[in-house]
Amino acid sequence: NPCAAASDGPSSSITMMSQSAVSASAAGPSSFDCSGLICYIYGWKYGHSASAMMNGVRASGNCKTSIDELSVGDLVFPYANGGHVGVYVGNGEYIHAANPSRGVVKDKIWSFVGGGPY
Repeated sequence: NPCAAASDGPSSSITMMSQSAVSASAAGPSSFDCSGLICYIYGWKYGHSASAMMNGVRASGNCKTSIDELSVGDLVFPYANGGHVGVYVGNGEYIHAANPSRGVVKDKIWSFVGGGPY
């Protein structure tokens, strides 16, 4: 199941994805989209779409509105409509499923409207 939580837990999954993204510019099954990557790392707690995940973080009361407030492992939402999601890895960077040609990569956060713990 591509949305099952990884067996070693979020921390090791984030580390593995980040290392893969840095060394190989892709990680995991070739069918990852942004929310599918989050489901693979964390499971389905906040739903299957980036907008549902954004709403879940907001409803939790733990929504962060500044990059400076983020902790490693927090979800990152670059668009107000919840159109994309990734995972914060520190130093103003996150891993995300960028697009089919780039795959899962680590990038600087170029836009930020909110984020928070899964």
